[in-house]
Amino acid sequence: MRLLALFSLALVFIMAHLTMANPAPAPIPIPAPDPAPVSALDLDNPLVKRACVVNGCKCRAGVKNGQYCWGCNAHSDAGNWFPGSGDYKSWVFQCGDRGECCVVNSLASCTYATPSPCGPA
Repeated sequence: MRLLALFSLALVFIMAHLTMANPAPAPIPIPAPDPAPVSALDLDNPLVKRACVVNGCKCRAGVKNGQYCWGCNAHSDAGNWFPGSGDYKSWVFQCGDRGECCVVNSLASCTYATPSPCGPA
């Protein structure tokens, strides 16, 4: 008889444990969309809105605010990643006056012997 009472009591505790509220799982983050392609003509138009991806790149000290290809020697570190591009040598970097850096896009003109753009015009 005691075994049956013990079994009933254990069953009550198991059911109570199973009915307790569990926290909801963390939401799955949605990746940001890739930035829109930028043509060389767009770089001359200050009114064209462009996405800028912060990827850990670093601009050299003293570099003026502007957009630079990697070959312009305005950067000390290309950072980790940029959507849609595998080679950092074609990336267009935006440098700020205080050394801030982000990647604007990838342009074929950055891989030329004389890369373009290379800073403020």
